[in-house]
Amino acid sequence: MKKDYARAKSYYEQAAAQGDPNAVHNLGVLYVQGLGVKLDYARAKSYYEQAAAQGDKDAAEALREYF
Repeated sequence: MKKDYARAKSYYEQAAAQGDPNAVHNLGVLYVQGLGVKLDYARAKSYYEQAAAQGDKDAAEALREYF
């Protein structure tokens, strides 16, 4: 099955707009790995910071690991 990162990004953006910290974290993952989007560490860091501020422990770990 082919992965559709553009579709995933759209769903993550919708969920993030509703306050889902996991969706915000997943947006960071897309940008830090360049999955379906142009690689953008600054944007990834911003998403990880937002998710960590909302209590997402994985996002806090990603900040320590990548930045």
